[in-house]
Amino acid sequence: MKRIASFAAALMMAGTVMPAALPALNACASGTEVVEVSDTQELGKQLSHSVTVKLFCMDRSVIPTGITLTKTDDADKIKFKGELTHEKLVSVLESNGKTLNDFGTFVISDDLSYPAGQGIDDDCAVKASMKYRFEEKDETGNLAFQGMGYANANAGIKDTLNSPIALKDFKFGQKTEFEFEVLKLEVNHLTTEQINARKLDYLLTVSASMKDGSKIDTGIVIPQDQLSNSAIRSYYKDISIEQLEKILADNSKTMDDFSGLCVDMSMAYPGSVGVTDETYIDDLGTTGVVNAIFKPDIIGPVSSGDTGSLSELPVKGTVIEIYRSEPYTELSKFTNDGGKTANAPVTLDDLDGFSIAISLNLTDTTLKNTGAVTYIKAGDLNGDDVVNVSDIALLAAHVKGIKPLTDEQKKLADLNGDGRIDVTDISKLAGHVKGIKPL
Repeated sequence: MKRIASFAAALMMAGTVMPAALPALNACASGTEVVEVSDTQELGKQLSHSVTVKLFCMDRSVIPTGITLTKTDDADKIKFKGELTHEKLVSVLESNGKTLNDFGTFVISDDLSYPAGQGIDDDCAVKASMKYRFEEKDETGNLAFQGMGYANANAGIKDTLNSPIALKDFKFGQKTEFEFEVLKLEVNHLTTEQINARKLDYLLTVSASMKDGSKIDTGIVIPQDQLSNSAIRSYYKDISIEQLEKILADNSKTMDDFSGLCVDMSMAYPGSVGVTDETYIDDLGTTGVVNAIFKPDIIGPVSSGDTGSLSELPVKGTVIEIYRSEPYTELSKFTNDGGKTANAPVTLDDLDGFSIAISLNLTDTTLKNTGAVTYIKAGDLNGDDVVNVSDIALLAAHVKGIKPLTDEQKKLADLNGDGRIDVTDISKLAGHVKGIKPL
């Protein structure tokens, strides 16, 4: 069996500062004979699953529980069940130096495997829809809480599906019972433009907007989340009022000058396979939110965030503003006056800081070049703008140790993007030249 995919569903605790992440999924294989994928749904049904439970903590760390869900005996459905006791939950946290206060979400991870020779290679993607259900039971076996959620995914190889589901009234009962069902699973091929777009390095930084319309570069980088992958990038960062005050003071500003926060994105490409300074990306999906972190005794609204798609973005040399928060002065808090609920303006005294969450959805993102820029062809090792048997001969000579490729040729020869140049790349190049599967 070839391991080709791994995806996880994160079930989000209420109160966790982590807005819904965009779903993603992964598939991965090498050394398979590439054949045409015709019925992708039937192909997906042949995948084997190993479903495990992990814990996602407030500091973004992921802790395995060692619990594997069991597949049920249902010929028509791909379904898994399992349970996690309260004692086991506490024990796993304590063994990793954590407490229940550190616990954020559950993560259901599904490792997929595929039998070789069935049309799956490193240029494949998996499209899936899943259903999740979980029940909390107390020590007497009574149902304390029940939740259900659905998730869809469409992403490339070596990715992870992240699908937060709010556990609104989670009570930490005697045990949690999980049920996970795959409703649909398809296998498709990715284009070269999609694959290369997922190799880009996306750098997200924070800047502060002033009331006079100017911006200050804070120097703060928003780190990528552990559950991110090549198709879905999730970024999170909390910024305290004290931290913001110091940044403003260093720039001769005060909080009286402050309006809101911005998220800026820049891109760079590791290597130069088909990417130049004139390269653009299209269909980059974005979701962004900057939530106010209210003090414990203050109740305030939570923003739902903005979702959009960006096109014609230059890969190098430009910083793009992808999200701007509303001015904090436009926020309101909830007050209770004589039993009546009302809204009141928010002041800085009500806030502990701001929480930033950004997701980049690269599922449909592609790379393109403009004008007379010649696209550097993957597999064109001799630079004659044609991929043919001459390139296969150069690649084979390198793999056999007869004549090493140059560093630039190596970038064009790693056709499956695994960081190695071996017989798998020869097979892919030969498949392209024979017309079996284009690169």
